Amino acid sequence: MSATLVVRAFVVVSVGLILSLPELGFARGAQPMPNQTSPAATGRDAATEQALRQTQQGLTNPAERENLLKVSPAAQAHDAKVKTMLGNQSEGAYQLSSQLMETLVQKTGGDPAKMQELVNQMMSNPQMIEQYLTPAQRDQIRKMAGDIESQKGHTPTSGSGR
Repeated sequence: MSATLVVRAFVVVSVGLILSLPELGFARGAQPMPNQTSPAATGRDAATEQALRQTQQGLTNPAERENLLKVSPAAQAHDAKVKTMLGNQSEGAYQLSSQLMETLVQKTGGDPAKMQELVNQMMSNPQMIEQYLTPAQRDQIRKMAGDIESQKGHTPTSGSGR
């Protein structure tokens, strides 16, 4: 399996696990955005916005992530696997996961069930993540994959890793 595919998979699984943590609004069943136009600049209601920010904080802040992981043995195991497989690139994968959360909320209107369904689809097909990434994020994944391969003594491959 290419390092690019490994990074993609860990980004998706990180989002899936963080979505399931009971301390976060999405796991508690934050309400989907109403179909009407919201006065907020983001178009999201306050509960959805709070759940997104809390989720992103849990992904990007190592201390906050550690606190959240304490309640879930599965999340703890995933975090350990991320650190083992991605080494010093693990924080970058969590940053990408945080960015992906923003996209998922936009694409699903903040509906937790739709987000989980989309994450489940991406977990079974990590290449699906490509359609939700910006060109800069794709480049970041390729760079991370190259760094991982270099650290493991392999020659980095070019391309998307598909």
